Amino acid sequence: QQGQVEKEKWIEFRDEFVGGTNDSHMMKEWKNFIIEWRDMKPYTVDAYMPWEYWIDETQGPALVEKLSLVLKKQGFPVLYDD
Repeated sequence: QQGQVEKEKWIEFRDEFVGGTNDSHMMKEWKNFIIEWRDMKPYTVDAYMPWEYWIDETQGPALVEKLSLVLKKQGFPVLYDD
């Protein structure tokens, strides 16, 4: 055996969570959760802020600028906005 899990166990896990020859109930639940979250009232999605961007030296500052614009648009005081 190579790896941490037997091949059969990995296939079983994959089929349950991602889907294999059958549809996966877990993927449907995950998709429904995301759709419900996006459609919640009175909330709106103004920006997606991936974790990886926060720690990237190029994308991080751009993300902070984007966040400051979102906060300013919602009426929050922003110290630097130029």
